[in-house]
Amino acid sequence: MCLLFCSARPALAAVAFNSNLFSTGMVLQRGMRTWIWGTADPGEQVTVTVAYQAKSTVAAGDGSWKLQLDPLGAGGPFKLRAFGNFNSVQIDEVYVGEVWVCSGQSNMHLVLPDQYEPQYQQYLPKVHTYKGDNWSQRPANTAFWFAAGLSDALGVPIGLINQAVDGSAILSWLGNTVTSDPDPDLQAVLASTGYTPGGNYNQLILPVQPYTIRAVAWWQGEDDVNFPDAYIVKLGGLIRSWRREWGQGDFPFIFVQLPTGGGMMASETPTTLPSGPNIGSQVFMRMRNSYFRTLSREPNTSMVITNDLVGGLHPPDKPSYGARFALAALSQVYGRQGTYSGPVMQNMRVEGNKVRLFYRRDTANGLHALGTDTPQGFAIAGADGKFYWADAVIENSTVVVSSVQVSDPMTVEYAWGIYPSWANLFNDQNMGAAPFQGDVATYMGPTPIGGTRTPTLTLIPTATQPPTLTPTRSNTPTISATPTVSKTPTLTLTPTISRTPTLTLTPTLSATPTLSATPTLSATPTLTKTPTLSPTPTVSPTSTFTRTPTMTPTLTFTRTPTRTLTPTLTLTPTPIPVCGNGHVEDPTEQCDDGNLLDGDGCSSSCQIELSHLVGGGATAGECAHEFLLNQSFPPPGTGTVTINCTDDDPSCDFGSSKGDKACTFLISQCFNVTAESSCSTTAILRLQFNEPGVGQDPINAPNRVAIEASLAGLGGVVDGHCANVGPNLNNGCIASPQCDSSGGDGLCVRNVKFGSLTSNNVCSLPAAVKVPLTSNQAGTIFRYGFRLLNLETDSAGGAIDVDSVVLRCNPAH
Repeated sequence: MCLLFCSARPALAAVAFNSNLFSTGMVLQRGMRTWIWGTADPGEQVTVTVAYQAKSTVAAGDGSWKLQLDPLGAGGPFKLRAFGNFNSVQIDEVYVGEVWVCSGQSNMHLVLPDQYEPQYQQYLPKVHTYKGDNWSQRPANTAFWFAAGLSDALGVPIGLINQAVDGSAILSWLGNTVTSDPDPDLQAVLASTGYTPGGNYNQLILPVQPYTIRAVAWWQGEDDVNFPDAYIVKLGGLIRSWRREWGQGDFPFIFVQLPTGGGMMASETPTTLPSGPNIGSQVFMRMRNSYFRTLSREPNTSMVITNDLVGGLHPPDKPSYGARFALAALSQVYGRQGTYSGPVMQNMRVEGNKVRLFYRRDTANGLHALGTDTPQGFAIAGADGKFYWADAVIENSTVVVSSVQVSDPMTVEYAWGIYPSWANLFNDQNMGAAPFQGDVATYMGPTPIGGTRTPTLTLIPTATQPPTLTPTRSNTPTISATPTVSKTPTLTLTPTISRTPTLTLTPTLSATPTLSATPTLSATPTLTKTPTLSPTPTVSPTSTFTRTPTMTPTLTFTRTPTRTLTPTLTLTPTPIPVCGNGHVEDPTEQCDDGNLLDGDGCSSSCQIELSHLVGGGATAGECAHEFLLNQSFPPPGTGTVTINCTDDDPSCDFGSSKGDKACTFLISQCFNVTAESSCSTTAILRLQFNEPGVGQDPINAPNRVAIEASLAGLGGVVDGHCANVGPNLNNGCIASPQCDSSGGDGLCVRNVKFGSLTSNNVCSLPAAVKVPLTSNQAGTIFRYGFRLLNLETDSAGGAIDVDSVVLRCNPAH
């Protein structure tokens, strides 16, 4: 951004854009009224020009100003200027296209790997990413492939507002108005969790409002998988609160169905049905169903089906995931015809002792049972709730299910299993059907209109799984505290994309655009450089992105149908993870300290040895709690260990924002439990946030939320007890269910109880704990800004295992 001072003036507030959103490479949403805002002198007239229009407003009493531009056509680069009485500001490279928010947790945060650098460079003129600093930041892996698919199909600039946080729970993303949502189920969930507004929403989403967007792509839920029935309520609350606070109506919202993978892939044959339906834990199935049910509860939503893709906590095949996001967007947001998803059940109709299932339009074209004569994986139940495998028959784009053992069917389910590799319903693009469970009464409705249509656009279909992807299949839990993914080669996809950019379209600018007169600048300022607001704005004829005449029906797409967004896939297997090389390369490696020795905290098989973690360790029969920090194993101690980090040091500061004057540590909670009976009251009795002092600790509440969310992954439940303890009694700790320590020293009792911990060396997923730089009273010496102390009770012996860790964040030199 260049700043032009037109004349000498008193020291007043100059006209400015006051958000990093307004920076070089920015993308404005086409075809919609778009917000522009900034600061100026109170009462000063501000005029904004871009492309072929000019709009004016007057700064409010606090110096803020905001205005809306009329809808713009796709194109660029343009110049965005703001003129005041004494100065003007200009952004030289502004594009108009499609703007999406890509948010959630790690799978929407992990950046595009270096192996895709050629593809990334190819798309740089067309895909722009904003992550809080500017519009030239590197996007998340999934977000990039999503944007590439949109760019190829739409031929317009794509802007990604990519705001996501690793390991974040959905509660941290709820909008601030969620507490006034009329849904009683949501209010009950919020009350039971002690929810207070803030968190990631206030830090990452609120600052980009009211920037005009098209829609949201959401990948989150791994951190909430152990609370599947509450997730549907929370996700609905999140969608509604974002829409309310953005003020753009019910904009589209696309989400991923989790957990990922575990089902039959198109390249496989179905396995034998289990002896009976609904065997084993139901948690993962209920979590998948929460996303499925959200489709019918929340309008203008779409779901990315992942059951037939390569799974895992962090699935390696991000091109396929991004491609499915793109297909859903092109169909549900941009109205493109053709199969965009695997079959998604929409309605049911009872026909005697049978149930006919109707599927969403453009998901059930060419229904077929892959590898068998008839579909398998359906089950039905009557009033007694007992499920039986169903006979299933495909009739056009519907499926009819029945069982001789159920005369009055009440509930139908499909692919209801952790790893339903026996469920084989696919469509004409070999995309697998969505797992679901639903009551007939809930899904009784009108027959869906439309049925099949001839696809006119196929970005990724024929999802015939490349044979070389098969080795990555691993039917291990995709979301658990300690994933046990088999050590088969994790294949990363290196698409060789040869796409010819289609954005160099000849502009059809209508003669000389007419500007709404010349902006009236107050009085007669003596300008050394007069802003050129002549009725003929200068539009550079050499622009790379000229004003595109918009999409026309004559655009042709010659994408070769593949499993990803790319015409050709070169599958390059990464080396098998090697224990002892100092790098944790696979979820099967809990640690890797660079050797193959036992007894030093990380075993010869790269598993955590709890006895060598922070706090001096635990004996075989002891109920104990320990820390695991950043995959780093401090020497055994007597209860306290200090960890030092330098701001922005990637080896210990895992924060996504550079220059934030804070260090983000990753902390896992590890337990040693030999028998349930010896730990009947297992609880972390205190989550204490000790430093800095009263009034200086504004981020302790998000830290506490992150830690408790990680413990929830092990089945930990906050019991809501709250009280003051220690030398700082009554010094800022709020005695309420939420125990919000943000206003004080944080010395609060915070009980987290576990219903079942029955094995040794059980560790939670890491929680991100942010430690700010703070100074002492003299203001010259920086010291740590946070100290965490956890206490865990040994109920058998009545002893308390006291462990603490001091986290220091030092300034960069």
